[in-house]
Amino acid sequence: HFYKRENKNRYVFSFLSALIDMNIVSTVEMDFMLVGHTGNQVDQLFSILCRVLKCEISSPDALIKTIQQAPIIPKPEVRELLYIWDWRSFITPKLSEKALHNHSFYHSFQMRSHNKVVVFRGKKYSQDNEWTPAEGIKLLKDGFECSPVPASEFRLESLNLERVYSDLYSKFFPTLEKQERKKAEASWEKLRTVLENLPKKQKNLPPLRLSSLPKQNPELQPVVPDHLEQFMREDIPDLVGEHCNVET
Repeated sequence: HFYKRENKNRYVFSFLSALIDMNIVSTVEMDFMLVGHTGNQVDQLFSILCRVLKCEISSPDALIKTIQQAPIIPKPEVRELLYIWDWRSFITPKLSEKALHNHSFYHSFQMRSHNKVVVFRGKKYSQDNEWTPAEGIKLLKDGFECSPVPASEFRLESLNLERVYSDLYSKFFPTLEKQERKKAEASWEKLRTVLENLPKKQKNLPPLRLSSLPKQNPELQPVVPDHLEQFMREDIPDLVGEHCNVET
């Protein structure tokens, strides 16, 4: 898979190493695209969303509806991400003593188990042949054990909700028609209630349990997603042109 530079750090690498250490997957390879050459199909989908979102959106519910109705295949699904797990705090004391350095100069990485130790290697470009260093780098301390990872703390103060909602009621809602304003106020208040109640629920939020993840089955064959099957079945015409007069 291709990844963005924000994922090129020891916390992401350690998470993937943990999956290998727990035999959830056997090998992970990551390829990072070069600067100026990062365009891909995902960018094309987001360009469609950018055009769709250039309209008046008065509430969180209206935003969700606009995304769901975007002309994208497969049809967009919107899910709320109300919390994340604090992997960084969990894994930091479990990282190897010698920190990882100079990985920003590499574009391809591999993690795999060797003699019951997960080793990390890299190469400058994906087309290069040799992974380096040959002996590999250890990212996790010996005896690594992955206990449940709790949810991250909520920092609602950084949202400054009082200021946000003060501006909504004094500057934005008065610009809406009566019915639209009623819907918008209800939607924003619903979001406010959810956000303000999150810290109270933190201790009851389910932790991340890597041990509960399904393990890779090397015998399974790749499955083509339903929305791509039509392209797999399409017949295409033969290439036409002046044939070379050479033996193949």
